[in-house]
Amino acid sequence: MTLNLQAVLATAQGASDMETPVVDRDVVDAAIHLAQRASEDGELNAEADPIGVALLVISALQGLRVLIAMFGNDIDTDAAMDTLLSTLDRLKT
Repeated sequence: MTLNLQAVLATAQGASDMETPVVDRDVVDAAIHLAQRASEDGELNAEADPIGVALLVISALQGLRVLIAMFGNDIDTDAAMDTLLSTLDRLKT
């Protein structure tokens, strides 16, 4: 996670010589698999794209990590997580 965060921050600061991916492909694949399974099991709203849901969750969590690294305690992580969970609740059937 530290290397991933360093890569994100380096890229944001224009020093993109680090080639470490922000998120491991296995994490993305696992999230997509879980979302597709939830869709197949009827646990996800039929209008929700499982791949989009998986990428939304990963992006939100990764973005929150970066904000915490940049701003520390100024970030209300509880509010962010509550909003993410509330959004995911609305995607259920």
